[in-house]
Amino acid sequence: SGWAVLAAGAMVASLLAVVASPAVADEEKADHKAATSACVGPAEEAHGFSDVSDMSEFSDAISCVKYYKITTGSGDGSTFSPDDEVTRDEMAVFLARAAGVAGVDLGEAMDAGFGDIADTWDDARHAINRLAEKGIIPKGDDSYRPRDNMTRAEMAVALVGLLDAAGAIDIRKDGTIDLGDDGREDDADDYFADARALSPQAADRASAALYELGVTNGGAPAAVVDDSKTPLDVNFDPNGDVTRGEMAAFITRALAHTSARPAGVTAQQVGNTVLVSVRGEDFAPEINAYVDVFWIEAADEDDALDDGACGPRVQDATDGKYVCEIDGDDLLTTGGGDIATKAIPVPEGGAVAWAWTGDIGDEFDTDEVDEGDVSRVELEKMVDAETSTTAHISTDLEGSTAKMGSSVTVTLQLQNDDGDDVTGGAEEADEPAKWIATIRAFSGTPADVSDASPVRVRTVRFESDPDGKGTFMVDAPPDPDPDTRGQSWTVQYTVTADPSGCTANDAGNGWSSCSAPVAADTPAGTLDPPAITSPPTISDGDATTNADGQDSTDLIVFSDARAAAEEIEIDTSSYVVVARAGRNAVNRATVKVTDQYGDPVIGAKITLTSDRGEGDAANSESSLTDTPTDSQADGADNGRVLLTESDGTYPFSYTWSGDGAIETLTARTTAITADDGTPLTEANADNIDTATVYWADEADDSSDTATAVVAGDVDANQIVVLVAGAPVVLTYDDDDRFNLADTGPASMAAFEKALAAALEPDSAAVSVSWSNYRSGPRNTSVLTLDTSP
Repeated sequence: SGWAVLAAGAMVASLLAVVASPAVADEEKADHKAATSACVGPAEEAHGFSDVSDMSEFSDAISCVKYYKITTGSGDGSTFSPDDEVTRDEMAVFLARAAGVAGVDLGEAMDAGFGDIADTWDDARHAINRLAEKGIIPKGDDSYRPRDNMTRAEMAVALVGLLDAAGAIDIRKDGTIDLGDDGREDDADDYFADARALSPQAADRASAALYELGVTNGGAPAAVVDDSKTPLDVNFDPNGDVTRGEMAAFITRALAHTSARPAGVTAQQVGNTVLVSVRGEDFAPEINAYVDVFWIEAADEDDALDDGACGPRVQDATDGKYVCEIDGDDLLTTGGGDIATKAIPVPEGGAVAWAWTGDIGDEFDTDEVDEGDVSRVELEKMVDAETSTTAHISTDLEGSTAKMGSSVTVTLQLQNDDGDDVTGGAEEADEPAKWIATIRAFSGTPADVSDASPVRVRTVRFESDPDGKGTFMVDAPPDPDPDTRGQSWTVQYTVTADPSGCTANDAGNGWSSCSAPVAADTPAGTLDPPAITSPPTISDGDATTNADGQDSTDLIVFSDARAAAEEIEIDTSSYVVVARAGRNAVNRATVKVTDQYGDPVIGAKITLTSDRGEGDAANSESSLTDTPTDSQADGADNGRVLLTESDGTYPFSYTWSGDGAIETLTARTTAITADDGTPLTEANADNIDTATVYWADEADDSSDTATAVVAGDVDANQIVVLVAGAPVVLTYDDDDRFNLADTGPASMAAFEKALAAALEPDSAAVSVSWSNYRSGPRNTSVLTLDTSP
């Protein structure tokens, strides 16, 4: 079976035991814990099982799985049997029910090919087949072993499969696991040493992912504790059985990462906001449901409600027109059935908030609002750890031009000196940053807007949200003549910091001083306003700044011109490892053509050629041609002209028959034309794109001094360098030793973090040196990464 029984390890360990005292390395941290829970509100109600004490460590989880009908109990339903082992057929039923709660459609029960489940009870047989067809459990061979006990390794693989099916994580084609793009490392940088030693690779990866997700903490302390290495200081016990109590904890903690929430309205604190979830009776998300949230300081809770209605001291958290009334300005749930409030200034003593839903015009009254349509949540004061030093600007504009009648969203993200996203403003870590956006619209496309007169000017004040993001919309005046093509507006936006009480300086470029509180008897003209703390530097990433060192102005052109191809680009691997002797290696490259609005161009004529392609007698390792067609550039007419498909792309697959070398790919299109309608030539940058592919040989057993890194992939544990001008790939694993030139010995996680940063586009050049190199497992190589200029 795909879940073969692993070598026995007789370690008795609790699923969620908190292990005391061993020293813990800095990297040992569950970086991707769920911010909210699936077990809130009615899912917290007592389970009622006679054999589960309220003091049991699994009591809450058992209540939750009963609420969601993942279990109906054992025997006549009055007991749960928390210490009984879970068999593989029982586990399939639990997983199938949990999948439904998480919104995963398992489809009909098809025959997955297991030859030993014919006599298994109907619910289990159907669950096994459906889970296997969905890829949540591996098919393996024709044996499922339904009456065997479920092991912890098998449980880990199944839960990771469930989270993948629910869209909470992504299992890549190579088996590595992407835990999500949240500003931290995407993949698990910690692992259980015993799982790595005793488990198949899939189970090892799954157990590490569950640790990072906060689904398991492991069990007993590991035999060897070493602060300098990434293996966790606890064991996972991959071959141990799973009890029903542990099953409940595993599943409920996994469900926290999905859309699973109780029916009705539930509210949970996330940072300085309240996240409100609205679900139907079948736990499906309710979309576009109106949500109102009001709150009061915890010390004043007795004054919040007066005979069930809102008292005068409650405050609104949704920017609605009226407190405690549903109106058109209140929040609407998104496609996931959730919505977050604005930041709430929770005091030291905490606060209490109520979230409820209804129809426009409804006023809050506990006698009128259904119990399931309101949720109370207690809030703690949250303090962000860092203030910001910059605010990075970006837009959602796909092309060079916006379509007339559309809007462009401009986003400012607060960041620290290292370029990491933070949530606090520049003045206080637990206060938002505040800005002013001035938006000016000009007719046509003036060469210099400073010499033009705007037809419309508007000002928008906005502030950062609890994630450190602030947004505003840029749009243009209406199309002056919808029946005529080729008209345009140019819109300029300028963003400046807006500290409370500050005044604009003479240059009008920013803010130079703040007005101190003025006493009533202060003589006029005697106030000397103090200088303010520098607001975050606003940057859109280019090299220009204004007089205040700000980089905060840009232009957006809105047009109704017909779409025309504007840009061609190649998407391909940065490197490929060459094949063994007698075989060809394969690479794939996708060529895409887009118009000025960023939309795909269908049917554009393209070619893809290689400087080491067929036609060059000296360098013909690539199966591509080395020259384009006559219609696109001078040369022999031997390039294949192909048409882009419905998504504006054409995928190429080609082979390589040589040793390590550097290849340059060139894509051309005739779809992009000059103003007079003639095809562009290679002198025009927009109708041509190039990409470099490093065909890399495996490094030999030698050592080398600092050598420039040209490519790599931390997911594949590979670094590509140039040795004597030829690409060479170094493959590393956790048996190797790692160093950073400026700090000395490093963990594999720290080494990969520095390497990943170095591999980002436009990053500074770095080098690596190595000794005692061996690419196989259980070999120890030494690699040193130098990130100094």
